[in-house]
Amino acid sequence: MSEVGLLAYTGKKFSVGNFQAMFKNPFFYGVMLSSGELYEGKHEPIISKRLFDEVQAVMERKSKPKTPTLKPYLYRGLFRCGECGCLITTETQKGHNYLRCTKRVTACTQKYVREEAITAQVDRTIAKVVLEAAIADQMVAELEQERTAAATSQQAAVTKLKADLAACDKQADLLLDMRLSEQIGETEYVSKKHTLVNRKAEIRGKLEAFETNRLNRFEPAIRFVLEAKHGANLLAEGNPEHKRDFLKKTGSNFFVAGQSLTVTFRTHWQLVADFNSVPTSSAAHAAKNGEGSRGV
Repeated sequence: MSEVGLLAYTGKKFSVGNFQAMFKNPFFYGVMLSSGELYEGKHEPIISKRLFDEVQAVMERKSKPKTPTLKPYLYRGLFRCGECGCLITTETQKGHNYLRCTKRVTACTQKYVREEAITAQVDRTIAKVVLEAAIADQMVAELEQERTAAATSQQAAVTKLKADLAACDKQADLLLDMRLSEQIGETEYVSKKHTLVNRKAEIRGKLEAFETNRLNRFEPAIRFVLEAKHGANLLAEGNPEHKRDFLKKTGSNFFVAGQSLTVTFRTHWQLVADFNSVPTSSAAHAAKNGEGSRGV
């Protein structure tokens, strides 16, 4: 239906205000609003509820006040000053971006540093926590082997528990037959039954634990190794935003002082950094694989 048709349908004169108000009226998707409560209407809907909701979303976005767009600086809000703790801001001078302390709390002696210099340090920082493809692939292969062995062991344990559960059910049936045939008294029957019931509860608990775990401990480890391997690809691709996001994932406490960047690696990433800090790590793995020594 056209705008004119809608206005004629509602008997309203055109104005921007009543046109916007009109499209907030649920009448158009087939319901009536009365005293703050919605009722199903008997009239034919003019538009679908889905279209009505989409219109509301568009109108809400357009009604929000416009704010000046912030410049898309690469490291906005990421770093703090290593001297006074204030945020590091970025500004452009003579075609170059410079990072500097905002100095909003106390006097600070830190100087400007070119964004390119920090970006180079970001690359060197990321390089500390990436894994070479050969090493990462070997780790994943070993984790897969462990997962397969664990799955075999777990399946054997589950099979045994199910057999134990079936045995308990059989014993419970036999116990009941003995009671019905008066081979045992009520007191003995109740005591033995309680033992069987508790035993079955323990077995079911173990089965539920196996079902819940399902070797989930291997999945995070494999994903992490693959992430560390992917870090090397990010360095090769050279996308600044992707490298910044990877840096944020691997560490915290990003400080700039003396024109140098310092980062505190998260626990598992620190393990990779420690691994990479051993000079012979790559050579040892290469020798193990029969590849001979090679440069890093």
